Amino acid sequence: MPAAVAEDPPYNPLEHGGLAYGSWLRATRGTGRRSTGMMVTGIVLSTLGVTLLATGTGVYATGGNCANTPGPSTSGSSVFLCGAQTGLTSGMALMASGLIGMGIGLPLTFLGAADVPRAEAGSLGAPAAPPRATFAVGASGATLAIQF
Repeated sequence: MPAAVAEDPPYNPLEHGGLAYGSWLRATRGTGRRSTGMMVTGIVLSTLGVTLLATGTGVYATGGNCANTPGPSTSGSSVFLCGAQTGLTSGMALMASGLIGMGIGLPLTFLGAADVPRAEAGSLGAPAAPPRATFAVGASGATLAIQF
């Protein structure tokens, strides 16, 4: 039989010195990180975004160079041919990807690392029983069940 879930009694601010419910939880139960997974994902995305932004800047800066060699001309004057400058397009695409990564990663980092009352924290306690796997073979086939 599962253990009963502990519930707080109805909150009355007059009994707690006029503190708001969230402040009372923070003062009595401590704080925890909102979500470690969210924070780590944000850090990874931000780092990847900064790397892409720096790489894209380098590619863009060197992608616009032209050899400045005169090409054939029918009018007698020299024409300088540069061809398709794919470095500019690639560099801009890398910089845009880096900005998107940073734009998503930074808010994830800050929101995931925020201190919240322990009742709202994303950390889970240890499982009550160790995980187990059950395998059964029957007339209709085999079944595998993993219980956490």
